[in-house]
Amino acid sequence: MFILTLLLAITLATSIIYLIIPLCRKNGETPAQIINNLCIVDNKSMVDIKKRQIVIRYLVILLFNYFFPILMYVKFSYFSTITIIISVIMICVTKNNIGPHDYLSQSVVILKRKNDVLEMLNSLKQN
Repeated sequence: MFILTLLLAITLATSIIYLIIPLCRKNGETPAQIINNLCIVDNKSMVDIKKRQIVIRYLVILLFNYFFPILMYVKFSYFSTITIIISVIMICVTKNNIGPHDYLSQSVVILKRKNDVLEMLNSLKQN
């Protein structure tokens, strides 16, 4: 019963931070990204992230970084940090420094100033 309550609380908290707020923002930022002047863009086209990508990103974060370690704890009686280690290694090794949630949602986090420059360059290419 405690585990179900914990999973429900985590789902509610993470859905506010990683799903509801990003869906309400133009660039899909979480509160920490808003504070640090970052935004999330599509990895291929470097334009604003789509709502579908925000949902995929949220589900991967929720399942991979929260549910899996808790369920490992329930099954084996120790808290597994393997998912956090995998995320850190992916961020250090990949070309664009992206974690599993960005890789699966095909997004990347960039500085807003770079996004403004990219938008300007894209508009010049179209003209």
